[in-house]
Amino acid sequence: MFAALPGWREEQRAFIVERDRCAADKGCLGTRMRARASVLAGGPDPSRPGPSDAFTGFYQPIRLGGTLTILRSGPGAAWLSVSTNDPQSGRWTCEPLAAHLDASGRQLAGRTDQGSITVRSTGQGTVALAMAPEVAAAQCGLNGTYDDNFERVTRPARERPASPAS
Repeated sequence: MFAALPGWREEQRAFIVERDRCAADKGCLGTRMRARASVLAGGPDPSRPGPSDAFTGFYQPIRLGGTLTILRSGPGAAWLSVSTNDPQSGRWTCEPLAAHLDASGRQLAGRTDQGSITVRSTGQGTVALAMAPEVAAAQCGLNGTYDDNFERVTRPARERPASPAS
């Protein structure tokens, strides 16, 4: 997913330059590696906090199946990746969508040629996604709008390790 995002390769190159500046400084290397691990795990970069960090992470829908992944792409900006499970038609993964934090700081909003998408904070660890029908069709192959509330999770369910046997 990451490599397909515009700007991701440049961000990876910038990380490598920062990491290499550490040379043999173990403290510096540890800080850089922990920060990068956070980003690669879908979290914020603790070495460069930004206003969109409050949204960064993995979410699961409350009503339907699927996932919502929000990755920071710069100060006040994020990439949205939506994967849905439609009980009648199957599964779709939307093309990554760019979004920016609005002036209130409570909503990420993005526009495509087909329409708009918003992710609004609804409380501690929950967001509401609203996608115009034209965006759902063009970006995801969906046959209609896609609106749902999502809860933040540590990792998407398909990536959770199995519980140890007791």
